[in-house]
Amino acid sequence: MSLNLHIRFYIFVFIVTSLMYFVACSSLRNKGSNQNETINAIDSKDTTLCSLPSYSYYIKLPGHLKGYFDYNEGLDCSRKKGRPLLVYFSKIGSIEAVNMEASVLVDSEITKIINENFILTALWNDDNLKIPLEFQEISLLSGDKLKTLGKKNEYYQLVKFKEDIQPAFYIINSNEEIMVKPYYYKLSKRSFKDFLLIGIESYKVSSTSTQN
Repeated sequence: MSLNLHIRFYIFVFIVTSLMYFVACSSLRNKGSNQNETINAIDSKDTTLCSLPSYSYYIKLPGHLKGYFDYNEGLDCSRKKGRPLLVYFSKIGSIEAVNMEASVLVDSEITKIINENFILTALWNDDNLKIPLEFQEISLLSGDKLKTLGKKNEYYQLVKFKEDIQPAFYIINSNEEIMVKPYYYKLSKRSFKDFLLIGIESYKVSSTSTQN
């Protein structure tokens, strides 16, 4: 092979190699761009609350959950956002509730479903925190003034849901109608996820019926 042919051959190899490198880099850039668009689409879901929750200086939700600690605040926000209200009744001294929070509620997929599709209100029925006078209510059952957060929460569960069970989860619409059978103590992520998804679909049907 002559010297000129050698030179031409190496030039040809160089050009082909350069083109392959360019195509590969472009493909990687496009793949990265598509991944970023997917991530942005996921992250763009609104997870903000309507206002700073009362008692948030004192009470914290497990994991990365967002929500309220007052029934009426949660209900107002669910109406504004057009989302179902997920009401969680618990007790500080309940081992079952602690297990539910540690095993089920903190799951990343469940947390995502709740934050993006519901307004969560968590209510502890044995919380002895004294509430401000303007938020205290008179029990229609006993006639007593409800001075602590726990007593008020306990009263709300009895009056609105006719139960005194913890942990208990209720999914309701803006008219405070229960969308799906309540969920009680069961350490199953699959079952709880199904509960949430059925509640979402039932809420959509309920909202459509109301509009029609």
